Amino acid sequence: RVFLHLFAGRRRRGDIQFYLDHMSPSHNYVLHVVSVDIVIDKVWGDATAEQTRAYWLGLAHQGFIVGFIAGPPCETWSRARGKTVKGLQSDRCAPRIIRTEDHLWGLPSLALKELMQIATGNELLTFTLLLACMMIQTGGIGIVEHPAEPLEENAAAIWKLPIVRALLAAPGVTRRRLAQGLFGAPSPKPTDLLVINLPDLALELRKWMTRSELPKGKAIGLDQKGQWRTGVLKEYPPAFCGALASAIRKGIDSYEVIEQDPPS
Repeated sequence: RVFLHLFAGRRRRGDIQFYLDHMSPSHNYVLHVVSVDIVIDKVWGDATAEQTRAYWLGLAHQGFIVGFIAGPPCETWSRARGKTVKGLQSDRCAPRIIRTEDHLWGLPSLALKELMQIATGNELLTFTLLLACMMIQTGGIGIVEHPAEPLEENAAAIWKLPIVRALLAAPGVTRRRLAQGLFGAPSPKPTDLLVINLPDLALELRKWMTRSELPKGKAIGLDQKGQWRTGVLKEYPPAFCGALASAIRKGIDSYEVIEQDPPS
């Protein structure tokens, strides 16, 4: 069985594949965890390449992909956009807002650099949602992770997209909110999950929490090195990865094993 972790980032101790690879092997199937990211493999990890997307979607359609997790890039959706931040030399504005509730796929008038960011973000999000559709059709499991829906009026969020709302109405699909700060992240980082066929996820999340109160740190602005503070939050805390991996493994173990020819 093949499980995909899209946009996994660098391989590291304590990531989702680390936990899944170190669990006791199943007695009736072999689990192959594939961390997909351009920093891992420039060809098969590049989800902006049409052949790469077609390859993984084709395998999912044939039933060879038992599940996936994806946190599509959120730079163009970030609540930090448009804020005035304190720099090392002087105050400056963060990148401007390029999505709103009325223009969830991107504002109609953008600079060329912003247009490229929107196009790439939309492409990767669409790939993620197509895989989610495949998992719903084939009875697989899935998790889509993204920043929690903001409270600000007219703010953009993937959770307002009609396709995401349609997926949330499908059988076996739920939405769960959590704070990654309760799992070791340096700031609260409120997060929403679209969860497909994983009834044990809530219990595993509760088991793996490392603190009962949210941290006070903020992820807006620049650090002492002049880097955006949001950068460190791109990697999930190890405890969060452990919770996700435990629920994923339980979900995969629950499926009946059916003999099939191996994929070509």
